[in-house]
Amino acid sequence: MRTAPVRPPERGPTFLAIRWQQTEEEGGVVVEASLCRKHRNEIALRYPSAHGCGRLGDSCDICEGRQPKRLSELEPLKPLGDSLT
Repeated sequence: MRTAPVRPPERGPTFLAIRWQQTEEEGGVVVEASLCRKHRNEIALRYPSAHGCGRLGDSCDICEGRQPKRLSELEPLKPLGDSLT
């Protein structure tokens, strides 16, 4: 008796949270959004500072028409180990 090959279940899209620094013309802030692969690629090409946050999302903010969340105004980055004085 022959059986059909077993196929793994189809997976849906993966939504990941990423952060990036917007340019001064766009307000000069750090923003975060949950994005699909297409929009993660677009943001990564446009903003070299884009990086993952280590969290999954439920949907793509851009596909759903939502704006990225503002996290903070841009501040100079301090090296790790600097004292808080």
